[in-house]
Amino acid sequence: MKKKLLIILLLINAVAYAQDRDALIKSKQRHLFQSENYFFVDKNNNPLDSAYFIIAGVYSQEKYAHHDNKRIRLMFPESKVVFNKNNNRYYIIIQESKDVDQTIKTLKSLRSMYEPLAWVLVYF
Repeated sequence: MKKKLLIILLLINAVAYAQDRDALIKSKQRHLFQSENYFFVDKNNNPLDSAYFIIAGVYSQEKYAHHDNKRIRLMFPESKVVFNKNNNRYYIIIQESKDVDQTIKTLKSLRSMYEPLAWVLVYF
């Protein structure tokens, strides 16, 4: 009975987590998230190209995203704040790449050292 209850609780948690982070891609690495509900633009309102983005944070207010990005830029000078027009949120992107294997490798090192809540968005 305890096993069944634990499995049910894990499933409920997985569903809730998936809703918060969109749909989890069923990959062997289990680090990639994908959604069609993203439309990123840069500070000049230009759309971003397709890539694997390592995301360090999501913010409802631009000033908080830029404030946190100042800290992140100390270790990741190429990090940037972008805007998602579909949900009116600001995202800090630490890295963008076309190489999924390299992105996952970078994510794992980031999680262990600097940004434990970082995640990868498949933006294609």
